[in-house]
Amino acid sequence: MKEKKEQYEIWLSEIRNRQPVVKNPEELIKSISDAISRTDEKCKKRKLFLTASWIAGIAATLLILLFVHGVCFPPLSLDIEKQSIQNYRRSNPGISLPTNWQKMKLVEKNSYLWERYAQQHKLRETQKKIFLKENRLKQEDR
Repeated sequence: MKEKKEQYEIWLSEIRNRQPVVKNPEELIKSISDAISRTDEKCKKRKLFLTASWIAGIAATLLILLFVHGVCFPPLSLDIEKQSIQNYRRSNPGISLPTNWQKMKLVEKNSYLWERYAQQHKLRETQKKIFLKENRLKQEDR
């Protein structure tokens, strides 16, 4: 073991003390500087690619956040529309059910609802006719 260690030390000291033999040191320096400049160009391309990918990632994250925000927090206009619909339903109850609705048979319920539907249909038709007449009169006045 000691012999191997001594041989290793001798070999290591010879390597450390030798001067490197370089043929054409100017060409070596030139090739090294060219390699460095090429790596700079590659680094610039990579930086550009990484910057573009970061921007795309941030944009995608913002779009996802906007989507989640739109789903979790709907716009106020929808709330206003719901309130106006609820107010309309309160002021215009539409079909009011009779007091004995729970005790009525299915045939009686059917006939009652059919009568109410016919009344509503007639009312809508008369409203349409009045609306059309008013529009015709307005158009004739022009």
